[in-house]
Amino acid sequence: MLKVLFKNYYILVIYIMVLFSIHLRPHNTTKNIQTQLIGTGIHAQEIRLKGYFVHFKNSGNVDATLPLQIYLDLNFLGNQVHNASSPLTEGGNDFPHINSLILPLSNDLYTQVTGLDIAFSVDGKIDRDIVASVKNYDNSTPTKLIDTLATTSTPGAGDTNSYLTSVVLLFEYDKVGNF
Repeated sequence: MLKVLFKNYYILVIYIMVLFSIHLRPHNTTKNIQTQLIGTGIHAQEIRLKGYFVHFKNSGNVDATLPLQIYLDLNFLGNQVHNASSPLTEGGNDFPHINSLILPLSNDLYTQVTGLDIAFSVDGKIDRDIVASVKNYDNSTPTKLIDTLATTSTPGAGDTNSYLTSVVLLFEYDKVGNF
């Protein structure tokens, strides 16, 4: 709160931190996942990523693999994220160019990360309709960036894949008002 003296009157300016969350629930694909905000969107100049939660499911098979990180594209971020990557092949010139937000994952089906404060400019507004895509590197040689697997069905006992079931992103932005 800021108290300002103006011609013998105090004007209170209150800064309110507002939470903005995105919950991605892929069904059978992680490409162009549609989400929608209530109302017309969010009016803000800047948003700050404060935390994220990622949940996978698998069959419980001991050979089931999890990605080490996911690469998240959000339509309103544009090309604000720039990643320098090693070549896909040793000594090669095949550098992947990725403008995705990289979210590191734990070695478990559930990852929870908080305490972040990563700021993004949003030019005054985030539209109501948000489109996201989620990718990860596969285990091929050389590795390829692929759409992360997702399914609504229960994985079979012999299935060694892990399937993305949920990504929750927690953002904060400033709302300024006079009271």
